[in-house]
Order: sequence, then C-alpha cells, then structure tokens
Amino acid sequence: MSNKITLIFTVLFSLSLFANVSQAEKDVLIKLNQATNGAKWINKWDLSLPMNKWYGVKVVDDKVISINLNNNNLTGRIPVEITTLLNLQELNLGTNLLNGEIPLNIGNLKNLQILDLSFNKLTGFIPVSICTLPNLKVLVLDRNILSGELPPQIGKLSMLENLSLYENSFQGQLPVSFYELKSLKSLSLYSNRFTGKLSPAIGNLVLLENLNLFDN
Repeated sequence: MSNKITLIFTVLFSLSLFANVSQAEKDVLIKLNQATNGAKWINKWDLSLPMNKWYGVKVVDDKVISINLNNNNLTGRIPVEITTLLNLQELNLGTNLLNGEIPLNIGNLKNLQILDLSFNKLTGFIPVSICTLPNLKVLVLDRNILSGELPPQIGKLSMLENLSLYENSFQGQLPVSFYELKSLKSLSLYSNRFTGKLSPAIGNLVLLENLNLFDN
C-alpha cells in the first residue's frame, strides 16, 4: 500500500512539473503576444485554446519547440523573456515590423537550429552570445538596420549552413574565425559595408554552393 501511495505522489509530482513548465512557457508566449501588438496580427492567437492550437506554435511533449510568425504584422520589440524557451529549435519572426535590438542573451537557446529575424527594422549589433549556439544551422538577418562588425567568435558556429545578412550596415573585415565555418553552404553578405580582402582560407569552405558579396 505504501508503495502505491508513493507511486501516486510521484506521478502527481511529475505531472505538476510538466504543468509548471507548460505554464511558464505559456507566460512567455503571452508576453510575446503583448509586446508585439497581438491584437493587430494577421493570424491572431486565441489564448483560451491550448498552446498547440496557437498559430505558428509547435509543441512537443508539453514543450514549445518552434515559433514561426513570419509575415504576421508583428510590431514592437522582441521581449527578452523569449530567451527562456530553452527547448526552442526554430524562431522565425521574419517579414514583420519589429524594432529594437536582438536580445543579448539569445545564446541561452542552446537547442536553436533556425533563427530568422529578416525583413524587420532591428538595430544594433549581432550579440556575441549567438556564437555559442552549438546547433544553429540557419542564421537569417537580412534587410534590417543592423550594424557593427561580425563577432570574432562566429567561427564557433560549426553547424551553420546558411548565413544571410544582406542589406544591413555591417562593416569591417571578416573575422579570422569566419573561415572555420566548414558546414556553410550559402553565404549572402551583399549590400553592406564590409571592407578588406578575402583570405585564401575561404578555400576551407568546401561545402559552399552560394556566395554573394557584391555591393560592399
């Protein structure tokens, strides 16, 4: 009997943990909705429904793994709370009207594979913490108002296959570590302010299929 009671309490405790995780992530999504004027979205969320019924949200095992709100009339800033969604594999907020900066601690999202914030009005720099995302395969920041130099540590993105930063105001030379991106297949850096020379080490990028560097 004692064993059965213990088992029941264990199950209930486990369920409560999952419920807490789900509620915490739900709170973050509600914050995202509020911060980006959810009432004016093209595809709005009915917050009374379960999270897996919300447009652009994918939930697996009670965890949010994907947010894709591309071209959905989001305005305002990306809330920093979004960096607490530690199970997130995809964050696509492209083709909206977001402003402000990319959250500095976005590197907390260690499971992130796709980050697309393109076609917005984001300003500031690429946070150095992005370079600590071990699983990142796609980094797309096109058509914003981003500036500064690429982080010196960018070469740590060993899984990166697609890097697209065109039509911003990035400047300076490509960092030495850039030539260590050996998984890179597509690179679009055109219409920026990059200077200097390409290193012969670009030959290390043996998987590269697409290279656009014009208008720098």
